Amino acid sequence: MKTALKLASAHFKLNLPKPLLLMFLMGGLMCAPNYPRIVVVMLFIMILGSLLGVTRETRSEEMFLTLPIKRVDNVKGQALFTVSIQLIYLLCCAVGATVALFIPFFGKTIATSQPGLVANVAFFGVALTVYGVFNLAFLPLYFKGGNATASSLFIACVVGILCAFATYGVFELLAQTVPQFGKVLLTFGADTLPWQFLILFCGAVVYAALTVWGTFFAAKRYVRGS
Repeated sequence: MKTALKLASAHFKLNLPKPLLLMFLMGGLMCAPNYPRIVVVMLFIMILGSLLGVTRETRSEEMFLTLPIKRVDNVKGQALFTVSIQLIYLLCCAVGATVALFIPFFGKTIATSQPGLVANVAFFGVALTVYGVFNLAFLPLYFKGGNATASSLFIACVVGILCAFATYGVFELLAQTVPQFGKVLLTFGADTLPWQFLILFCGAVVYAALTVWGTFFAAKRYVRGS
């Protein structure tokens, strides 16, 4: 894990151009009125695709493979880099969602007048679950055949997005059809805060488990392709 952390740090130094930091400001779209929050959350794909494109241009992955490290550590380092991007962007979204609570909008606030799930505490548990499903689909496909290419990045992103939105669709369906879920996921009621934090906690656990699982499968495919 120590080697993977060092590789993830190296990815930040080599493959995160300063201008791309501005893309994290897309989390501010949580303040946009009548804009589905899950779309904002999934905009991290644009950031991830751009950064992995930089990784290919700098050929840093090939450089890391020349070092006396295991190929599995290379996958873990890339996975940690991906997770870091997701969590930083999700934090930006959380800041935007908090600001939206205080912006007036036709007698309400922007945060309380949105279609679909509202961006309360539980929403970020849902978002973490969605990210976990994305990682489970994305990582093994990205490292398919022991080589991360432009085509594998595109296919992995498309499949990951489809799986992520399907997962979100399940939560949206539950919120719209099951009153108990709707009360927690469609309102900011203070009386539902314990349940909201429970969903956030469960989402974090699911995110960690699915990401570790996706990294495990990615590492197996990457090593097998060598």
